[in-house]
Amino acid sequence: MLQSAFDNFENSESTLIFSGTQDDESGAFGVEDANKLNSNIVLSSTTLDAGGDVTFGEATEGENVVMTNAVGFQGIANADNVYVKDGHHLYLVGFEGDEGKTNLLTTAGEGTGTINVTDSSKLTLGLDGKKTGGYVAHIEVTGSSFDVASSGKFAIGGLNLNDESTLTVNKDAELSVDTLTDNAQASTVVNGTLAVSNALTANGSFVNTGLVKTDSLASFVDLNNSGRIETAAAFNGTKVVNTGMIESDAAAFFDNLTNSGTVTGTEIEVGDDSAFGSLQNQTGGTIETAGNVTLKLADANSNAGTIKGKDVTVNLADGAAFANTGIIEASGTAAFDSVSNSGKIAAVAVNVGSDTKAGMLQNNTGASITASEAVNLMLAGENANAGQIAGSGVSINLEADAVFTNSGTIKDTSEANHINLTGGEGSKFVNSGALETAGLVISGLKCETPSKIAANSVAVSDG
Repeated sequence: MLQSAFDNFENSESTLIFSGTQDDESGAFGVEDANKLNSNIVLSSTTLDAGGDVTFGEATEGENVVMTNAVGFQGIANADNVYVKDGHHLYLVGFEGDEGKTNLLTTAGEGTGTINVTDSSKLTLGLDGKKTGGYVAHIEVTGSSFDVASSGKFAIGGLNLNDESTLTVNKDAELSVDTLTDNAQASTVVNGTLAVSNALTANGSFVNTGLVKTDSLASFVDLNNSGRIETAAAFNGTKVVNTGMIESDAAAFFDNLTNSGTVTGTEIEVGDDSAFGSLQNQTGGTIETAGNVTLKLADANSNAGTIKGKDVTVNLADGAAFANTGIIEASGTAAFDSVSNSGKIAAVAVNVGSDTKAGMLQNNTGASITASEAVNLMLAGENANAGQIAGSGVSINLEADAVFTNSGTIKDTSEANHINLTGGEGSKFVNSGALETAGLVISGLKCETPSKIAANSVAVSDG
């Protein structure tokens, strides 16, 4: 009998892989034979004839049980349901060269066959470095572990991760799943490739260093991505740390995003009206879309990388702040509730503040705000420009008691438009820098300007 060849293997720290097969005279390899194996032996070319539904675990009266603690086979025959429990470990190696097509429960009907893994047990599909594959209709993991070995190529109809379960897709492994579900206590690590046909909703911790791709939308509650994620429909992230690539063929929505990688989508949003989010776009980080970038932010937020879109809009909750030390480019309008700029902002039009909510601007030394059309600044409080502001018409409207101090350059790039300075009672414009314009209009505010003004005309009213 095959099992007698391993009577002396009792080293629980190692796993013995046997790729030979039982001779024909010995007949099928059954549960009784498996119970004579020592632990940590994998018969990679042998199919277990279970003779019915089978359990890998401790002996239970009335059950068809393999009690060997850790054991493996190529596949299992004559069982539609397999149970792994009591801390046991089952390997199903699969078939050489298979690409996720052949049922590992070899006699199960098409679309049938379930493996249940419970009680801190473990299921491994494949063997590290061995190019095998196979298919299972359904795998249910509860408080246990499920691994896909490196170089394996497996497919699952439905995979459920319950309680504190873990899924690990190892480097160079490929796992295709029609439907994947988990809960908040579960965790998934993808170092190889995970492909999901239906919507992917990851409620637990999700770490990707490889490739994750979906044919539908993908939602992540807690994502750390240093690999690549591709979604055919919308991407949704509650808490996302991205140092890799997130690429959505539809919109990408985030609650909280820390990014030093690349994010693309047909439009990109961080936060929404019901729950303002947070953004830290770090050095090297790129957020880019042909559509709009809409940021609705709370607390302290920053861009040290690059943000590109059609309209780029930054709305801030009360007490929130947005600092730009990187590049923001809009092919339409760049609009900010308030901004501290030490980088570059370029757009067709640039707005800071609005008629309904005055903003605040600090444009620091070396920074630039450039618009091919108008720059409109509607401001409250203390504001300053030590860099450059340029547009085809520049309007600065100060609320009552607001102050704007210019030690940099404000330039009207058109021949016909003007720099317009207007303000409420007690507002003040202090200029020690340069104003370059065809015409300067001052209305309703105090203007102090010891510096030279380069203007063809100056009009002052109520100032």
